[in-house]
Amino acid sequence: MSNVRIVTDSTAELSQDVIEALEITVIPWQVQVDGETVPDTPDLRTPEFYRHISTPPTGIPPTAAQFAETFGRCARSSGQIVAILPTARIARSMQLARQARGEFVGRCQIHLIDSRFISCALGALVVEAARAARAETGAAEIVRYINGLIARTYFAFFPESPAQLLHHGLVQDSPEVLGTPSGYKPLLLMEEGEIAPLPRSRRRGDPIERMIEFVGEFGPLEHLWTVSTGLHPGLELLHTLLAEEHPDRTYEDHIYGPVVASYLGSSLLGVAAIETLL
Repeated sequence: MSNVRIVTDSTAELSQDVIEALEITVIPWQVQVDGETVPDTPDLRTPEFYRHISTPPTGIPPTAAQFAETFGRCARSSGQIVAILPTARIARSMQLARQARGEFVGRCQIHLIDSRFISCALGALVVEAARAARAETGAAEIVRYINGLIARTYFAFFPESPAQLLHHGLVQDSPEVLGTPSGYKPLLLMEEGEIAPLPRSRRRGDPIERMIEFVGEFGPLEHLWTVSTGLHPGLELLHTLLAEEHPDRTYEDHIYGPVVASYLGSSLLGVAAIETLL
């Protein structure tokens, strides 16, 4: 086991195989949907889940006590913990983790990183941290490495419905963000934890065409994902255009889970990328 324990929450949307192979500690959220409350697990990140729900899901974050219990458990096997968490602008995990960290002053070194992201972009940062920890990299060095990766991480998307974004106050109610009666739909960018539209003058065409243009602006990429529930009607077109315009770009399809859907909506289609450091 590494000297440094890597902690995140379930909004990193990691597979169980990756969690086990890299010894990552994941604190689960809870999900309220259709009158039930269930743990947020990889089993919920499927198209079938979204086909069978009738109401928007609600995410319930872990408590400060859960973070404290997790930090205590990790501290028994290591004096160093690096917790990489979803953007504080969207989720409360950072605030709760800070509360819990106060109990361990002088007992354990706990580094908290606001990833500025959520979903697969967060998950990739966690995986890189876990790989560094397995290579016996120290906690301070891991923090520096992940902060460097954050600066090279990007997440662009558009929602068919902005209802959840508006409900949580994540975007402004304006044509630049929500689109216009003429049919214009903006492409949104998650940057520094905030969600804002890419300037229209730089992104002509429909949102999928602008995503393809967005992908083409990068040099070599370490990772590239499409992001959706697996049910978005534009996903097939996105696949086709990626193959036509960027045949050299390999990518993975990522199906995001109900906690992310509770904030960003269930109708999102996007791309996430990590640029290679040259």
